[in-house]
Amino acid sequence: MESKTETFNNSTILVLQPDRQCGPDRLANWSKERGVKLDVRNPDTPSEMPASLETFDGLIVLGGEMGDGDTSKHPWLEQVRDTLREAHAVGLPTLGICLGGQLLASALGGTVEPGDAGLEAGAIPITPLEDATNDPLMQGMPGTFYSGSFHNDAISRLPPDAVLLATGERYSNQAFRCGSSWGVQFHPELNPAHYAEWVPLELESHPELEATICEFERMDSLVEDACGQLFHNFLDVVLDKSRVGRRAS
Repeated sequence: MESKTETFNNSTILVLQPDRQCGPDRLANWSKERGVKLDVRNPDTPSEMPASLETFDGLIVLGGEMGDGDTSKHPWLEQVRDTLREAHAVGLPTLGICLGGQLLASALGGTVEPGDAGLEAGAIPITPLEDATNDPLMQGMPGTFYSGSFHNDAISRLPPDAVLLATGERYSNQAFRCGSSWGVQFHPELNPAHYAEWVPLELESHPELEATICEFERMDSLVEDACGQLFHNFLDVVLDKSRVGRRAS
């Protein structure tokens, strides 16, 4: 990963964290390196949701154990979709991660369903497609890169105007773009220690997952480099948008 040194200390990204067990992890350190503030809020607490996105330079929606279809159990999921639609409409740089990517897909007209290939977990290979060549999020990514993953549901149909950027061995819709909104099915923020905390949640029905903890640790230098590149690319988009906006004002 190329060194990123440019900062814009007044930039703030709104981070919606649906699940208290799914925090920003590595994103916090990478943002700090660039002088970007992460304003982390829990959407299940209505008072934490902002009235407007006007004061933010970007939006990130993290993952969670709930599914896109669990709106009756978690009514606030529709407010997250509304926020994603608002960000998309105004061109606010947005990154949806795992559940966040699924919510982005469904908010913009795609479909999310239980994955027909079952649980996808561990450090998995992701392959950029031709449309990734000139995509801002995918610049500098290897021909195949690795990221942490942990999901049962999957995006079965992308939004009508989406561009598919990367695919995988088990699930094809691994990264997509709609305007200045990106969704990824994998977890670029995830580190091995946090992954090891998630594995016991599925270990009874998937005993093979225990071996993936050591595999993730073994692959982590590749995971961290590639995911760091991807997230710094997203920060580049945020910072460029911030700079242009401040010049205009």
